[in-house]
Amino acid sequence: MHRDLSISSSQRDTIMERFLLREMCNSTGTTERTRARLLWTLVGLFICVLATTSLAQDYTWVTNSGTITLTGYTGSGGDVTIPSNLAGKVVTHIGTNTFLEVTNLTSVILPDSLTTIEDGAFVSCSNLTSVTLSDSLTTVGDGVFYECSSLTNMTLPNSITNMGGYVFDGCYSLASVTLPNSITAIEAYVFNRCYRLASMTLPNGVTSIGYQAFGSCQGLSNITLPDNVTTIEDYAFYYCSGLTNASLGNSVTSIAFSAFSHCTNLMNMTLPSSLTAIGQNAFRACSRLTSITIPDNVTTMGGYVFSDCTDLTSVSIGNSLTNISENAFRYCYSLTSVSIGNSVTAIAESAFDSCSSLIHITLPDSLRMIADTAFISCNDLVSITLPNSVCA
Repeated sequence: MHRDLSISSSQRDTIMERFLLREMCNSTGTTERTRARLLWTLVGLFICVLATTSLAQDYTWVTNSGTITLTGYTGSGGDVTIPSNLAGKVVTHIGTNTFLEVTNLTSVILPDSLTTIEDGAFVSCSNLTSVTLSDSLTTVGDGVFYECSSLTNMTLPNSITNMGGYVFDGCYSLASVTLPNSITAIEAYVFNRCYRLASMTLPNGVTSIGYQAFGSCQGLSNITLPDNVTTIEDYAFYYCSGLTNASLGNSVTSIAFSAFSHCTNLMNMTLPSSLTAIGQNAFRACSRLTSITIPDNVTTMGGYVFSDCTDLTSVSIGNSLTNISENAFRYCYSLTSVSIGNSVTAIAESAFDSCSSLIHITLPDSLRMIADTAFISCNDLVSITLPNSVCA
């Protein structure tokens, strides 16, 4: 903590007046000019001391190994430039919840000395529109800008090597973000509920897209994942209703539960040959998706995976999948063409429930079991080519 070194404005004026009068009375000729110059030098120093003292009053802090971590803010808000030094020590950290719910804060410039912004530092600063980060910043903790609902754009410096989850969750006005090349993971909920986020370029070093990382980013229309991405976790792009195109790169091995569920405008999706697993509900209710090819390396596919894809007309299932899961293509009303690979041994309950446009289907010789309701309510299905191996 710091000591209160402030003086009132009237005290300051009295001190300055007495100082000026004394110097003026004692100065003549060259000596007068010399003293005048000295006077204004001292006046400048005095003003700097007053400014520093006044600025120090806006913060509480603790010292740590000779540096300062800010712990609280008591200033008047508005446009704030955080100092690089307080009490003769360097400011390196903004601590947890330092600016929590400072709703009158409108912009922040961080000092070059800053290396770390701790968890929740600016949570619910609802009128914060602009943040300038320092090039020395290395760590951005969890939820740093959580529900900063007026923040419109952000450029993260390449010095950042560690960025937590929830950082921009609930930043409803955030339209663009430039990410540092140094990060390797998009953590959980980082951009969740960033409704206006329109574009996103991911650094080449990113290997995973975390849990609900882009959930409900309704303004996001295109996403291209770099080739180093191997994992797309649960709900990663859940309810990205404006997403029309997604390019997944060449290394993705798993698409988890509901990863693209309810992306209601997703029309183009090419699954990479590296893919081995598709989770339950992964593309459920992607109602504008028209065709899908499941690669040969896919061995597992969860239930409801393409359920409610009402515009889906064509499906091709690769040669490694053994089980077409329950409700996999339920309510795919437009489905007319289905090609099933030669490793499928079972078709589960309601797998093709209500595929009312399906007229003919050929089942592979590898098939051993078809559930009673596998093709329930396929009212226009007039022919099925069955292998001799099927057990009724």
